Amino acid sequence: TGRQTVSQLRDVLPADRDAAILVYNETGVLAEGEHDLATEAAEEFGFPRVYWLEGGIEGWVRAGYNVSGRGGPQ
Repeated sequence: TGRQTVSQLRDVLPADRDAAILVYNETGVLAEGEHDLATEAAEEFGFPRVYWLEGGIEGWVRAGYNVSGRGGPQ
């Protein structure tokens, strides 16, 4: 799929504006502008608590934390 726009990201944000938003990908290495788009969307729609998972999911697993759910390492 192509890159999402800020307006498309609105549909995946929670209804609770006080919810923390965790932005992550597999490796923690970003394509140019990837983090900025997620942050921009969250800020534009009033979410003040946006966090980036440094090291991505791979770093999370290397640190010994579990991952479950659709598509995640088992």
